[in-house]
Amino acid sequence: MQNQKILLRAAQRIHAQLQSARTKSTDIELPEADWNHCQSVIRRMHRAQSCGWHNAAQALWQGLDYPLRACAERLEAVARQVSSAEQPSNVASVRDIFGDLVVLSDEFEGLSLELPEQTLSVTTPRIVLDGIDLGPFEIRLFWDRIGERHSYAVVSTEPNAARTSDETTHPHVRAEELCEGEGQMPIEKALRAGRLLDFFQIVHRILNTYNAASAYVSLSDWDGITCSDCGELVDSDDVSRCDRCDALLCEICSITCPRCEALCCNECAVICRGCLQAVCCGCTEACAGCSHLFCNQCLQESGLCQACEEEQHATRFNRDETTPVQSQATAPSAAGEAAAVPAPAAAAV
Repeated sequence: MQNQKILLRAAQRIHAQLQSARTKSTDIELPEADWNHCQSVIRRMHRAQSCGWHNAAQALWQGLDYPLRACAERLEAVARQVSSAEQPSNVASVRDIFGDLVVLSDEFEGLSLELPEQTLSVTTPRIVLDGIDLGPFEIRLFWDRIGERHSYAVVSTEPNAARTSDETTHPHVRAEELCEGEGQMPIEKALRAGRLLDFFQIVHRILNTYNAASAYVSLSDWDGITCSDCGELVDSDDVSRCDRCDALLCEICSITCPRCEALCCNECAVICRGCLQAVCCGCTEACAGCSHLFCNQCLQESGLCQACEEEQHATRFNRDETTPVQSQATAPSAAGEAAAVPAPAAAAV
């Protein structure tokens, strides 16, 4: 059959790749992306703490767990790679690989072979975890990359991504990359030995398993949205957006400007020093005298707040009052000088 000929040809090419991978030196890839992710989360957490957003800081602290563990797991894998440089003693024969391909075509709904692209794919049944239908997934193996870190992808064919991350299509899949957990070593050994049936079965089993401790997004939070101010997860129907920066806000954290009725977050709201109301940054202006921020209703036409304008009026009044007082003070002196001049003597009779 033509189909079997294609399977046989693919088995021959996969076997040749496995033989090549045995002698090819493996490049060491440090977990820079996971490390940068950790640093980014820590910076955001420090910023939340400095702003007093304790719930957001706590949520970021909890979210730091996964990238730290992913970084540690990758470093352990590199350490094993350097210390042992272990290769499987036996690589599956062409006949064994061909047999795996035949079984895979029967076990999964669809097996796809692309000889020019050197890819082998199977499609899983629908994955349903805790009542959430995540749809089917395509497990796509790039056999020319066997022996490298990213030799396969897990692609959602009917994405039901988490509300908080479009790239997270499964609690353990982000950006088409599977968090293998304890399945990392079995997957690596199966691929290096050419046991393709074992590889696809292990990945399929992981997709049907849910571990809340290692999930990118918890299933309990799958349909929720995190408030950018307090960090609490709320239903999508109860979320609003800041009219100034477009941040997502829960009902409690959203602030309505009493001047223009715009919705704003804590970062875009300012407490007016006059009326002590929270107004949006677009409705505030600095006093020309004290430089404090006031809403447009608390600033006078002069551009001053009430206190600065009263102080200016008082200074002007005192300056104006000073001149009359000095004039009155010089009047008695003039009168005294006039009194000091002797009156002309009366004419003698």
